[in-house]
Amino acid sequence: MRPDPRWQSLLVATFLAVFSAVCQPPAVEWQRALGGSAEDAGNALRRTLDGGYIIAGNTASTNGDVTGFHGGLADVWVVKLDSGGQLEWQRALGGTQNDFSAAVIQTSDMGFVVAGGTSSSNGDVTSNHGMSDAWVIKLNASGALVWQQTYGGSNVDSAQDIIQTADGGYAVVGTTRSNDGDVSGHQGFGDIWMLRLDPVGVLLWQRTLGSANGEYGNALTASNDGGVVVVGTTTGNGGDVMGHHGEFDMWVVKLDSTGQLQWQLPLGGSMFEEAFAITSTQDGGFAVAGYTDSNDGDVTGGQGGKDYWVVKLEGGGTLQWQRTLGGSGLDIGYAIEERNGGDLLVSGITTSTDGDISLAYGGYDAWLVRLSASGALVWEQSYGGSANDSFSGIELVDGGYCLVGGTFSNDGMVTGHHGGGDVWVVKLVTDMTAVPERAGLEMQFELFPNPTEGEVTIRFGTPQAEVHIEAFDGTGKLVVGKHFTGLGIMPSIDLSGLPRGLYALRIITPDGAATRTVVRH
Repeated sequence: MRPDPRWQSLLVATFLAVFSAVCQPPAVEWQRALGGSAEDAGNALRRTLDGGYIIAGNTASTNGDVTGFHGGLADVWVVKLDSGGQLEWQRALGGTQNDFSAAVIQTSDMGFVVAGGTSSSNGDVTSNHGMSDAWVIKLNASGALVWQQTYGGSNVDSAQDIIQTADGGYAVVGTTRSNDGDVSGHQGFGDIWMLRLDPVGVLLWQRTLGSANGEYGNALTASNDGGVVVVGTTTGNGGDVMGHHGEFDMWVVKLDSTGQLQWQLPLGGSMFEEAFAITSTQDGGFAVAGYTDSNDGDVTGGQGGKDYWVVKLEGGGTLQWQRTLGGSGLDIGYAIEERNGGDLLVSGITTSTDGDISLAYGGYDAWLVRLSASGALVWEQSYGGSANDSFSGIELVDGGYCLVGGTFSNDGMVTGHHGGGDVWVVKLVTDMTAVPERAGLEMQFELFPNPTEGEVTIRFGTPQAEVHIEAFDGTGKLVVGKHFTGLGIMPSIDLSGLPRGLYALRIITPDGAATRTVVRH
């Protein structure tokens, strides 16, 4: 029986109203769980010049995708994937103690540099100053070790982020509790630690930043004048810190190319804030991501518990706007990137099932949010299964996104789990969701068969080089998405795994978008 056309018209109108209010997130193109039977996690991901991906994480496994584990609690684990997510090579690095990675970049010579920490003094680690050191590792394009260097003193030191500088060297940020060895100028319990290295890892200069209390360095980005902007956490006033609000604050610090402090800005309220990521923006400013559980001071709009907190700064450090996102649970932003046009992508974790979160899988979910250039919510989406899942890194790829984190799930969106925790990589299709509806496009294609028992094919009157298809159920939930490229294609989408009923298909091309209904019987 064919459906009443009046109901079809009502459904289309409902979906169009939803689309005009908020854009929908892009669908998953592929996902990949990587690891062995023990604990593995992904911490950072970058697109490589050959179209693939380099991932830095940790591993404690000796099987599955992992070979060469050295022992201790964890090794640094570096993984190279091709453009489709297939494993090209992997490398476990470390000694018999605890070794971890926090950041990875591709270098100008097509190799890679990883930053993290180590408490080992054997295996791949040739020296240790005491307790744990910051550790920087240089690999060639095929993953072979070129050089490695530890930095620190007799206490606990670590590296959390790294960028390559114009002279081929590196700027590194982390945390130090030492005041000997490579460290001088220590101010309190823990300081942000800034290091400048030459192209082969020789320490050129270092700078500690902080107060008599504790500070922690988490990320950095280059500024237009050759300096850097560093973000982390401060818990005190005095020393380099002025204007602390209470408990923990986000702390943003601008240094020139020689390490001199130019400006600093604590951000927060009377409770706890931390900054985990920063990106330079196209307007010459900076965007920072982390969390807040305040609702005073610099913070407005708190949802309860810990919320994503996104802060937009002008180039001189003036606060332009701030935005809290989340629900009544735990929501923490770990990575931020800017899209062309000024929109921001923020990824992390959520345990909320209310507020801004429209879907929850269970446990910790990985959560991705897109904001406009002025901080308005464009769309949000949770990813994962019934166990704990997270995103810790994000990269913009051909108009879409690739994310890395960890997963303990083997259901929901996650397949191929090895056991314990795995590195989890998720590739989202090109984000064409901002394409407006255009009524004329409806006359340029047809769906067949409709009604259907499963597969629906879209036949266009003129060839389309790029097509994105999304299917939504009667509640407006995205249930299937697929992306196609190539002239002359006749794209199709399979609804056979879905319940019988009416679905809205959104057909998107570079010229526009249109929504049509299809019957699954």
